[in-house]
Amino acid sequence: MQQENLIKVLKYINAKTDIATPKLFFEYLKDHNKYKISPSDYKIYEFYKLTKNEKENIITKGQSKQAIKRLNKLTNVNEYKLKNQFYKKYNSYLNRHWLELTGSNIAEFYDFANKYTHLLSTTNDITISKNTITPDLKNYTKLYNELVLNGKSIIEEPLTEMEPLSSLNPNAFNIIRMITLNNEIIYSYLITMYNETELFAPINIETGIIDYDACDLLKNTYDFHPITSQQINWLTIPKWPRTKRFTLKVALENPDLKYQEIDLIMSTNGPALIKINPSPNYQNIELMNLIYQKDSLKKILLEEGE
Repeated sequence: MQQENLIKVLKYINAKTDIATPKLFFEYLKDHNKYKISPSDYKIYEFYKLTKNEKENIITKGQSKQAIKRLNKLTNVNEYKLKNQFYKKYNSYLNRHWLELTGSNIAEFYDFANKYTHLLSTTNDITISKNTITPDLKNYTKLYNELVLNGKSIIEEPLTEMEPLSSLNPNAFNIIRMITLNNEIIYSYLITMYNETELFAPINIETGIIDYDACDLLKNTYDFHPITSQQINWLTIPKWPRTKRFTLKVALENPDLKYQEIDLIMSTNGPALIKINPSPNYQNIELMNLIYQKDSLKKILLEEGE
């Protein structure tokens, strides 16, 4: 699979730059052996353009894996992959009610559904997005059975996103992503969607202000959201001091994870935990560091991660 991805990446770069594919291939192999890069790293970072010093100071897939292995001792991976386990462990941080459909708790389902005009339903996989349903309580037995049979075993109270984030992109929730290392927040950034593309914008940890444009993985930058024309740069995340305190409390729940990626939604009732990734995304951060000329993630992990 990686070989297929490499071929696609090399063809993409060749079409973009006219650098001969054989030359790109041998340069990739050399950099892969020295810096542990992946085909995706080679494309996103435009590794073929970087100086030796820039290559030395950028974190790659292999180096990220090594850091995660050193910093995180994960004993139960399902706590971060399966919603029912994750929701039980971090229930006090979800800021919403939820129910697992077991196949034998239809009365609980009726009581739960009776409280809301609509619900979110999803599978137990934490990476799968949620569908909105409007419960028909006249036929709640049929609805319950359909959800169970279709593997939609988790239902949730819907969240309402707080302004000004809800106006930025009303088609999807905007994610506040916090990266913690040794119980300190080392990075924070906003993820907002544009069609199927993620745009990410660094949040100033001290102020909660987005003081740079958003960017995507192709290094396009966005001062305004392309869907709503709402300004991204200078947007202030609401309840920022509270959000930082909330994040650090979440990070302390598992002392075996020194390095965490914590995703939140800012609801009208305050921050709501969405998921935790014990293998934090490194490319988004390092790409922003390259574009905005900030200290590399690699440097921070080396300095503070021991």
